[in-house]
Amino acid sequence: MVVGVPSPVTMVDEDMHVCEVPIFNNQISNESIPTSFCSTIPTLESLPILSTELPIHKSTKSLNNIDDLPFELLTGEEYIDHANDLTDGIIYLTSYRLFIFTNESSCSFINCPLRLIDLIEMKDNIYLYIQCKDMRSFRLTFFTTDKCTYWLRKLTELISIPINLEDLFAMKYALLKPNQERSLRDRFHNEFIRLQLDSYPWRLTEINRNYELCTSYPEFCVVPRTITDEEISEVAKFRSYRRFPTIVWRHSNGAVIARTSQPEVGWLFWRSKEDEKMIQAIINACHPTTADTLPRETGSNRLLILDARSYTAAIANRAKGGGFEYPPYYTDCDVQFMNLPNIHAIRKSAQMLRVAIANAAQSENWLSQLESTRWLHNLSALIGAASFVVANVHKHSRPVLVHCSDGWDRTPQITALAEIMLDSYYRTIEGFQILVQREWIAFGHKFGERCGHGVGANDPNERSPVFLQWLDCVYQLFIQYPIAFEFNEMFLLKLAMHTYTCLYGTFLCNTDYERTIAKLETRTLNCGNVFCNSCANYYKSIPSLNLTRPVRVCRDCFPKLDDINNHTTIEQTTKSASPMPIQNGCRQPNGTPNGSFNANGGQKVKG
Repeated sequence: MVVGVPSPVTMVDEDMHVCEVPIFNNQISNESIPTSFCSTIPTLESLPILSTELPIHKSTKSLNNIDDLPFELLTGEEYIDHANDLTDGIIYLTSYRLFIFTNESSCSFINCPLRLIDLIEMKDNIYLYIQCKDMRSFRLTFFTTDKCTYWLRKLTELISIPINLEDLFAMKYALLKPNQERSLRDRFHNEFIRLQLDSYPWRLTEINRNYELCTSYPEFCVVPRTITDEEISEVAKFRSYRRFPTIVWRHSNGAVIARTSQPEVGWLFWRSKEDEKMIQAIINACHPTTADTLPRETGSNRLLILDARSYTAAIANRAKGGGFEYPPYYTDCDVQFMNLPNIHAIRKSAQMLRVAIANAAQSENWLSQLESTRWLHNLSALIGAASFVVANVHKHSRPVLVHCSDGWDRTPQITALAEIMLDSYYRTIEGFQILVQREWIAFGHKFGERCGHGVGANDPNERSPVFLQWLDCVYQLFIQYPIAFEFNEMFLLKLAMHTYTCLYGTFLCNTDYERTIAKLETRTLNCGNVFCNSCANYYKSIPSLNLTRPVRVCRDCFPKLDDINNHTTIEQTTKSASPMPIQNGCRQPNGTPNGSFNANGGQKVKG
């Protein structure tokens, strides 16, 4: 993640009760910590450590058997090859990773999953320059050109675009694993209940069951109760890729956040009465009392249509049959363009950032190079767009409809970021997983094409670190409001890594429809398994206002550690615990306390 200071943001923290362990806290003691509580804070031990400079240790170590590997093989991982004629140490190649071990005494290493590699180039005939999809890079220097060429060919073959899903490591990794608890879809439905979107004036439509209406949408969507399935079908015909307006979040004041794709108005400003009726139904449903019993004043509670594109880009899309909502057709609506860059601009920005980071040690103009990438500028613009949604929903009680062109890149960036600001539940580990599952995975962000690991994803123009950019925005919120999150930056780093590693099936394919056809839910593991499943039960046991017992790092997740903070505790505070109040009009608690801990790992490298 790039540390920067974006524009100020709005974070709604009403009735938010969280805790952390600041190093200056006078209540920290060295008492022993009971094992009844845990926290899933990932450690650097489980992350790929990529370094641009390695200590040079010439070694003649050879691999006699599988036990000589300096890391533990994962389930389904197979040893392929190794070489000890590098100037930097020894490299090991498996079906999942490239591992560079420099010296047993220093324990310096690079642990890089193969699918994390974006590009490999041969330089000066003796070294390989490896660029990763998370914008890090490193190089391997060989003694001979022949060896360098051999490893270039070997690695290039292993990171090539998969021909079928069986070529991805996630399939092998799940073969010998016990069946996991697959409750994510149930929690997805429970989320609608929590937000009170399962009752009047809303309803859960099954018009997309078996993905018959829209292959890039989830099977179940929330719509106004006054809109019939027949009308939804007509609305879908008017929207790009049939992605009709649907509700994703509701505030206690009645305002909602909805998402869709651009209307297909074309040059002649075609219109759809069903689409106009649905937008008006959303407005009425947000204020049912006013809509049903009293005449509503013109201009009050107007719906905001937030178009993530620039006005120029929206006009240009009309030539392709797209466009934006024509204001005279949509009464009580305002259209606002946010001027966010498209995937091509973000890809270029990320490439420039990767170059700037690689040259940072030798550059005297690091800050100017960083500015020229416009990465932080783009983060600030995205956070500003989400803050604009928050202000309208939270302060002005206005419903907001968000879309870009197709509704699967900039749209989830804005909606998911705004929901994190508005709803403390999404700042917990469980809630964050629900948010990613709904806004990104279920609503069809094209992970296969954007990350470059999809079957037949050969078009480089379709690649773009859209999800990585969003995670960086979440990180920017975290550094501004660290105690408002149950997780820390290590959680985000691990999630960013596994977006590309293909270790789990969560981020494979482009849509839920494709995942269902491929039966990924039963053939692969979910990314939620990165963290100990039992930890969620302990989070629910922590009171909302105070902690009645000390908290510790989960021993099921991480090995025994020798960190200086191993004995850190949080003492019981003065007041007794009290139940968490209902927030944001929800029937269930909207957030849990958090703890922030530090730990570093050792022993054999895992994962």
